[in-house]
Amino acid sequence: MANIGFRASSSVSSVSANNLIVARPTGTVAGDIVILVAAANGADAMSDGNGATPFTFNYNTTIGGSGFRVAILSRRIQSGDPSTYRVNIVAATRFALCALTFQNPDAASIFDVTPSSSTHTQESVNDGASINSVDVASTRFGGVHIITAHREGGGGTGYNNSLSGYTRELTTIGNAPDISVYYKILGAAGNVGAQTLTASSGGNGTSVAQSFILMNSAST
Repeated sequence: MANIGFRASSSVSSVSANNLIVARPTGTVAGDIVILVAAANGADAMSDGNGATPFTFNYNTTIGGSGFRVAILSRRIQSGDPSTYRVNIVAATRFALCALTFQNPDAASIFDVTPSSSTHTQESVNDGASINSVDVASTRFGGVHIITAHREGGGGTGYNNSLSGYTRELTTIGNAPDISVYYKILGAAGNVGAQTLTASSGGNGTSVAQSFILMNSAST
């Protein structure tokens, strides 16, 4: 069986919305894993808006004194799933949502390391300042290490354009919270090491870096 790998991504953002609908990444098929990465200004709770085809909230928390909501959701896609995915928030605010599809995942477990409060770091990050991701450890060859970097506010230009050994897949910028997403196919089990992400211009405020690993198939 082939190793897990990246397929495609999509994103959407708004300066004022109480829900966002992101298109299914191109080529997504049944059996793939879709990861949703969301960020919104304010402390209001997010909720899944996908009805009979729900995503699981693996991480959903408020960061910082003024409130900055960050969430990561996942779903193993099934035949007949819709062509769009929706996340809701209680009140309209600056809101950004990304979707990433990974093919050939493990058939039993989505995560080797699940995103949680113990796999995130948070800081107040201004232009040119940095935030470090948590060093997590894979248990199996060939998993996918994903780092998501989120910054409160709007008007920023994301995080550093390159991270050694990683693909910077997408960044939502403009007048919604910045989200930068990086991934790396791991060549061996073990610790991945902390990574340093440097903020570009604009969007000063509370930042969060989340670090987690998708499980590779046991048969590869």
